[in-house]
Amino acid sequence: MLFQLPWSTSNEDLVELFTTIGKVERAEIQYEPNGRSRGTGVVEFASADDAETAIGRRQLTVCLLVSGC
Repeated sequence: MLFQLPWSTSNEDLVELFTTIGKVERAEIQYEPNGRSRGTGVVEFASADDAETAIGRRQLTVCLLVSGC
């Protein structure tokens, strides 16, 4: 889970940023019912190693939502 994202951040922004680390299976910004960003998002990597690398490089709180993890 990613926190304190700028409200202007899009799903595509997350994919672009995290694809530099590894294969992104899913990247989603979470929205309020009124359509406003919550400033949070989820990035799911194809491998646990890529997720660990992302945590180390970006110093972000990331949920490890890797299939088979």
